[in-house]
Amino acid sequence: MKTGKRLQVFSSRHLALPVAIVTGMFVANVWAVRMARVAVLPQALQHTIQCGDADHDQRFEAFGRRSDTVVAFECTSGNNFERVLTGVTSCSFILVLGDGDGDGRSDLVINADFPPSESSICRIVESPDEHSFPRDSVWQRKSLFFCRAFFTDLDRDGHRELAVNGDGLGVELFESTRDNTYDSVATLAMRPWDVAVDFDTGDFDRDGLCELVAACPRCYLPIYEATGIDNQYVLAAICTTDTETGSLQRVETAGDMDRDGWLEFVVLEHMSGHGRVMVYEAFGKDQYHCVWQQVVPRALMSDQGLAVGDVDGDGVAEFLHSTGGLVQLFKCIGPDSYEQVWSVDSGEGNSGMFDLNRDDRAEIIFDVHDHCVIYEDTTGLTQVSEVKPPSRPLQVGIHPAVVRLGGSVSFSGLPEQSEVNMYSANGQLVRKQAVGKSANWRWNLTDQTGRPVPPGTYFVTIRSQGRTTQTQLCVIN
Repeated sequence: MKTGKRLQVFSSRHLALPVAIVTGMFVANVWAVRMARVAVLPQALQHTIQCGDADHDQRFEAFGRRSDTVVAFECTSGNNFERVLTGVTSCSFILVLGDGDGDGRSDLVINADFPPSESSICRIVESPDEHSFPRDSVWQRKSLFFCRAFFTDLDRDGHRELAVNGDGLGVELFESTRDNTYDSVATLAMRPWDVAVDFDTGDFDRDGLCELVAACPRCYLPIYEATGIDNQYVLAAICTTDTETGSLQRVETAGDMDRDGWLEFVVLEHMSGHGRVMVYEAFGKDQYHCVWQQVVPRALMSDQGLAVGDVDGDGVAEFLHSTGGLVQLFKCIGPDSYEQVWSVDSGEGNSGMFDLNRDDRAEIIFDVHDHCVIYEDTTGLTQVSEVKPPSRPLQVGIHPAVVRLGGSVSFSGLPEQSEVNMYSANGQLVRKQAVGKSANWRWNLTDQTGRPVPPGTYFVTIRSQGRTTQTQLCVIN
């Protein structure tokens, strides 16, 4: 493991986040996950895996492809699955499952007729009603190349866009304005002779506007941001890696993995003879850098996968790298620090992380030769078939969040045998308070020695019986 270099960034302003604040907010609660194989599907799902409740029966399905036919396995109970018929053929890749036009019926986006040719198309097949699987073709677009697509409301106007990587044009956005109709509304251009192989979205710099980050083959990560005006976007930043020989292949939004208030995204790079996984993070408005990286094994250029999900139910995502012969799971262990916590042999590049059995834990699903296996974290379980209650955040009332000197802050709903810790903005522990049977406690804005605390931001961590929640307070004059 090594720390990544800061990458080249073009932006208008610089706002550095002090490392001490990150340290103060992060609470280590790390353990090696105990993954066990809980199910085997008799068919490989090939190339891409999507998950969702397409027929709205409260049972999730895993969608994949066999030959040119879409196959699906539905979770009937626990970790038991049965195959269901979809009736969709002429499929090369499954791209996304969702409800793009908001009519309550599931849409499955597929790429048809591979390898690329003049007749290749991106097609949407929709369920005929709310309780059926998608099968009716309702929209399509000719294209030479499609590798990635998903539904998103990037400009947050209430209408979802279908984002697809276009024919050398960058990322094209088609907005749903009415039932089964998608109008071309914007193109997020890449630099000449480059394409967007993969992309994902999130408000990474926490300014209230959504961004789209694209992975391009020539080690190039353009980040587009919505302007707040309908269907208008600007190129907010460009990141380039520290190598000129690699090729960026995947990017996945991972949420706030180190709990410092900034969203991270994970990038997979192909290099000569090996690969590299990198974690990027904002450190201010339109400011981004690589905070962690690690070399990973690689088999074939097309035989690597990247997935994100919360496997241990603690509310924080982990990320997965898969390649021919090895699957590796990484978890955050500290500010901008990640460690491999689990691995298994015999995985192919096709992988995913989805909560199929709805126990608030993402299962790891990947192909192995001619079948597909599902692994789940069974930490603390006596039997694989049991479900461990997820580690949910504590529900504690804190009022007020902004308090003047001389005032006090009330904590309500504290569970028995809990502990409240106050950290200053520079990461120092200011006050530690053990709470016994009482559900309420009032902080009089004093430190551990009884002296009044100075104005500033304070980070609060509350722990009880393995559960943790974090928030912050502001003390003003």
